[in-house]
This record gives sequence, C-alpha cells and structure tokens, in this order.
Amino acid sequence: MEFASIVENRIEIEDNPKKVFNALVCFKKEVTGKALSEITSLMSCGKQKKSSITLLNLISEEQANSIEDENIYKSKLLSHIINENISDKTTVRTFVKGSNNRVDDIIKTAEEQNCDIIMTGIDEFNLLQWNKYLQLKENSLASEEDYIRELGKEQASKLRVLITILNKTDKALGILVGASYNKLDNIFAPILKEEDVLTFSYLHQIAKSENVTITVWDAIGILESNNKIQKIFSTMTKKAEGEIKLWDNNKKISIDFMKDQDLMIIGRSGWEKLVCTPLCWIQNDMPSTLIIKDKKT
Repeated sequence: MEFASIVENRIEIEDNPKKVFNALVCFKKEVTGKALSEITSLMSCGKQKKSSITLLNLISEEQANSIEDENIYKSKLLSHIINENISDKTTVRTFVKGSNNRVDDIIKTAEEQNCDIIMTGIDEFNLLQWNKYLQLKENSLASEEDYIRELGKEQASKLRVLITILNKTDKALGILVGASYNKLDNIFAPILKEEDVLTFSYLHQIAKSENVTITVWDAIGILESNNKIQKIFSTMTKKAEGEIKLWDNNKKISIDFMKDQDLMIIGRSGWEKLVCTPLCWIQNDMPSTLIIKDKKT
C-alpha cells in the first residue's frame, strides 16, 4: 500500500470516536519522562474515548533496591511528570523497574499493556556522534571496540539500545532527542523522504490542540506531486484547532526561525538524511526532536 493510502486510512481510524490511544512512555530521568508525557498527551488530543499512558521508569537494580516505599516513590514521580494538561479522559499507569535489559523490558511492557506506540528518549545528544554511529552501522565489519572508541562507552550503549528497539519491535516508536523546552507551541515537521508523510497521522492529532502551530517543510515537493497527500494535508488544516501551515520553499530556513521552534517531528528515514545535510542550523540550533519509526505495515 502506498504511503498516502496508509496515512488516509489511519487518520480515518484515529478520528473514529471509539478508537482508544494507548502509549508507553519509557524513561530513566524525570525530565525525559515529563517531556515525553507532554508530547504523548498532545498525540491523544481530541480523543472521545478514554486513552491511556503507561509510564515505565527503568532504573538500575541498585536504585530499585534502595526504594523504601514504592507507592511513595511512584506518587512523587507522577507529580513531577504529569501536569494539568493531561486530559481527564486519560488513564495513567506507573511502573518502576530495576532493569539490566532495557530492550526486553520495554518491549514486554508494550505488549502487556497493548500499546500503540512506544515513546523513549536519549537525554544527552551529540549530532556528530550520531553521524559516526550511522557510518559505523553501515560498516558490517565494525566491532564493539570500534563503537566504543568512536563514541565512548556510555553513548555507544545508549544508541545501541535505541537501535535495537527500533529493529526488534513491530510497534510504532518515538525517540525524543533532547528535552530542552518549556512549551509545545511551535512544531516543525520536515518531509525529506516520501515515508516521512506517515508522521501526518500524529500531526493530525497534535493539531487538534488550539495552542499549537505546526510548520510542515515539504523539502521534496511531495504535496505538489501527489494529489492524495495534498488532499490529506488540506483536510488536516481544516480540522485543526491549532494551525498547520506549509513552509515557503522560496525562503531560507533561518537560525532565528529554528530557535523559535519548540519541537521537531520527523520520520526515521528523514532524520538519517537530515543529520547528513549541511544546513546552517543543524549543528547548534536544532530544537528537541521526536524521531518516529512507523509501525510495520
């Protein structure tokens, strides 16, 4: 099925008032959990049925053993992560787990909770290191020692966990790179590969929040060349409580514009293309970014 038809079908399903949205938010640090929860809450915006967010706080086994009262720990954690913007139609579940296998614990919990999407993140991000990781990944002869030498042990481990989750789960996956924002008013959505249009089903839900402005950068001209995608985009803009607008490709994307963006949402293929592109704002002025790997179709 072509990408346009997939998006069209999903938006139709998502707009069904009987459709429930279930998400798993996995995190180690509170700041990441809070950011992921806020984004996930926007994704469930406009749902008429009760949806759910499952919080999975994965910590070391040593940290887990030091918790005296898990209920108190969960209560404090929840108060720091979930704010008043979470819909009263959303059920929130909290799990705290000492883990020495993040990948298996995340995938197992997602299956048990029947989640539609897994949301996780990487707190400390270095674009150069991500580029190096992609280059190493393309080299089938690269050893574990090569990864550690080029990236450092901690960063190599973090990226390997993310890539392993990407490859092992059939569910949709959102990876938040950085969590350095205070609001979610301005969202930038580049379309650099054809499959990036699959993010439209998420943008469609987010745009139902009246406080959000989404700017779509169609870098490959797919809206002009594909009538079905153009129709989907037009429908999204009409149904939005917020604002969805298309970037004028005759204008240069400036550093000042990017500094005003609170979040970038992009597909996995587009992300891997973007980080190798010599744009002026890539290195230092890129906002927090949600990379979406779509579920297998």
